[in-house]
Amino acid sequence: MAARRLPSKSCRGGQDMRRLLIVATWIAAFYGGSATAADGIAAKWAAAWNSHDPANVVALFAENGVYEDIPFGSSNRGTAALRKYAADYFAAVPDMKTVVIGGSIKNGQGYIEWVFSGTDVGLYKTGKPFSLRGVSIIATKNGKVTSDRDYYDLAALMKQVGASPQ
Repeated sequence: MAARRLPSKSCRGGQDMRRLLIVATWIAAFYGGSATAADGIAAKWAAAWNSHDPANVVALFAENGVYEDIPFGSSNRGTAALRKYAADYFAAVPDMKTVVIGGSIKNGQGYIEWVFSGTDVGLYKTGKPFSLRGVSIIATKNGKVTSDRDYYDLAALMKQVGASPQ
């Protein structure tokens, strides 16, 4: 038995499929730009914190940007406050390292998931190492962070460094 040939209309179906793929690719590129932006912001964010240079952290933020460390109840708005906070944190955890493990930013809103590790020399002054996962809720505008709210398990940090309340 001979194979049946598809009607000539199938060529049009192939063109429709190509058009659909082109549109899908365009949509993915348009919205995928947000994923690329998230990767870029997350990489800059981690590099700034890993640099141990307050100027690099400040450079991430808009002029009136705010950074909040929710577990510690700390809120820092503007260049001077951000610079001081970063300098104090670098002194408290001089070997701090931040590794990004995920993230998504779309339409100027998103998150960066991370692992933060180091040695406590100034938070509780125990000299003990720690490592914990957390997430930063990020808002951006014109490539700058306008808001960064960090959430992590403070009890886990305290337990790791031996500072847990009895």
